[in-house]
Amino acid sequence: AVHGAAGVRPSWAAASNFAVPTTYTAVRLNGGSTDWEAYLCFKCHSSYGGTPTGTSPSGAKRTNTAQEFNPANFSYHRVLGTDMSPVRTSFVVNGTTYTWPTPTTFFNSPWTVNYMLTCSDCHTGNPAYARGPHGSSVQFMIDPAYPVLWGSSAATLQSSSPGMSSQLICAKCHLLFSGMSWGNSVHAIGEHRRVPCTACHVGVPHGWKRPRLIGYTTDPAPYGHTSGAVQMKLRSNTLSGGRVNDWQVGDCATNCGEHGSSVSPAWP
Repeated sequence: AVHGAAGVRPSWAAASNFAVPTTYTAVRLNGGSTDWEAYLCFKCHSSYGGTPTGTSPSGAKRTNTAQEFNPANFSYHRVLGTDMSPVRTSFVVNGTTYTWPTPTTFFNSPWTVNYMLTCSDCHTGNPAYARGPHGSSVQFMIDPAYPVLWGSSAATLQSSSPGMSSQLICAKCHLLFSGMSWGNSVHAIGEHRRVPCTACHVGVPHGWKRPRLIGYTTDPAPYGHTSGAVQMKLRSNTLSGGRVNDWQVGDCATNCGEHGSSVSPAWP
């Protein structure tokens, strides 16, 4: 818990997917059970001080993290409390409900679907010094134990086992490949093992308007990417053996040459 710092608590007018907060309330973080660390971070990394514009010293485009962590988003990392759905599995699009269950083989111990995250679980400095995101040898102040950035060419999956790099920040919590078994079989299929995470997922993995942080080439920077997923078929998915195993080649449209150019209907 954060003790003694001042933060801001965002509020949203309605349960609207990827909506910007309408108001912020100043709060004092005294270590209470609902004093989320994110409230401190929102003071500078949200629209609290105005619409985030420009780029960071690293050249990255600034984004509104309070919008990205909106609990009404179709996907988000869980930094705002245990009362919010840990992983969304039901989605209403144009009046129709679609389901997308969570794989049961998805997390490294001790992480679970109910684990309460903090910003400093991913953004943290050297634990031998000051705890928290005060500095890091890795871009975006990522935990220095995970120096391989998800959006770089170095983050591509290897063409053979052991598969995905264990130094990717996603691997801190998620079971990507272990003991010759993939936590989610989608990642193990063919060419998927040799592409960067951002070929299918948004460039800022805080939260997004589609399930499972799926990003399109047409999404605005820094969320979109120049190559990879163009569309994904809008349908319900099921589990088999704890994994989402019913994906078909025709469910994805990409510009990588492995799939078609469009699907219908597509996740908006």
